Amino acid sequence: MALKAMSRPYTPDNEVKRVWYNAAPHVSAIRIIIYLSAFFLTLYLIYCFYADLPNTYQTLMSLSGQYSLIYFFIVLAITPLRRWCVILCQYLKARFGKRLSDWNWLIKLRRSLGVVSTHFALIHMLIYLWLELDWSFGEIVWDAQQRPVVAIGWLSFVVLTLLALTSPDIVQKKLKKNWRVLHRSIYPLTLLILLHYALEEKIGESAVVYWVVLSLVLLLHRVWFNWRKVRANVYDDGMLAKR
Repeated sequence: MALKAMSRPYTPDNEVKRVWYNAAPHVSAIRIIIYLSAFFLTLYLIYCFYADLPNTYQTLMSLSGQYSLIYFFIVLAITPLRRWCVILCQYLKARFGKRLSDWNWLIKLRRSLGVVSTHFALIHMLIYLWLELDWSFGEIVWDAQQRPVVAIGWLSFVVLTLLALTSPDIVQKKLKKNWRVLHRSIYPLTLLILLHYALEEKIGESAVVYWVVLSLVLLLHRVWFNWRKVRANVYDDGMLAKR
């Protein structure tokens, strides 16, 4: 068996498979780390709820929103990271990693990160319904009409939840080309989330500026690479991992 493996002829497909098989166990480990991080952060939110804090509601809303935002932006960063890994490997003249398909395993993490982001967005929404409205669902429409930040927040939550629910492979196969179109809504969703964050910030705070700059960097990166691919007549927007 060892002699057969050693005598196997070199082909690009065999190299890609080798990289994938070596990375596959690490993908599972990274997924576990992602879910464990979400678990411990959720425990910290529970601790903050029962701790005697000066403003429990504001603390929980701020933390849950920031957690959701962090995981969301990691999702956005997957495709640029995948492309820059290729550039780095090409520059270093590495044996592996010089093809975009060598880094498809990074895309496998995007679903887990998106689910965690939606998880904290759900907690964010439940905190609002519980501590702000005291489960008075009749006030939801009124509050959304009076406060644009609430209306934008609800719209962002609906879109984010829709993306999470349509992320499984079985849904992807049923939607076919429509799945790609639907998941491109992540770009206008980014604008909605940032607008929600900006409206929620107090006067004098500027944390949203850093998120806006980061989102511009990530989005302009996509535009630049897509423009290069159009010129080279190569298409890969990073939405799907080629198998």
